[in-house]
Amino acid sequence: SQMSHQFVHLKDLRPMQKNVNVHFIVLEVYDPTRTKDGNEVRNVSIADRTGRMTLALWNDHGRQVHPGDICRVLNGLTTVFKQEMTLNVGKNGELQKTGDFMMVFSEKPNLSEMTPDMLAKMQEMNAAKAAPQSGSGGAPSAGRARGGPSFSSGWGKT
Repeated sequence: SQMSHQFVHLKDLRPMQKNVNVHFIVLEVYDPTRTKDGNEVRNVSIADRTGRMTLALWNDHGRQVHPGDICRVLNGLTTVFKQEMTLNVGKNGELQKTGDFMMVFSEKPNLSEMTPDMLAKMQEMNAAKAAPQSGSGGAPSAGRARGGPSFSSGWGKT
């Protein structure tokens, strides 16, 4: 379905979601941090009319965006780090700049801050993953408890 992308509002994003298409305005681009392997990651504050969120951009992507840019992420994914949900472009995703300054947006609520029930769901998912599988001889299950996302490095092409 490369033809028509189904766009969602930031407020409808959920932790560990894949194949996410969103349209947003860039509010602020923060200073990059360098990872041990020499990559550069920047947190970017983004918003649409339903609220704002943090977008993590690596290397060139992070150098391409500026406050006021209207962009979209196609085929992105959400991750959770330190109880904050972040939007990522991912291996198969695309970041596209679509314009400047012409977008209705709201800075509240901050949708990266996870609600108590989202956190509870994450804890359940993690507990389900951590539970030893009986009779599997201690082999790790692939993190697919109850059809949850698998955390392979290839992000699973669909």
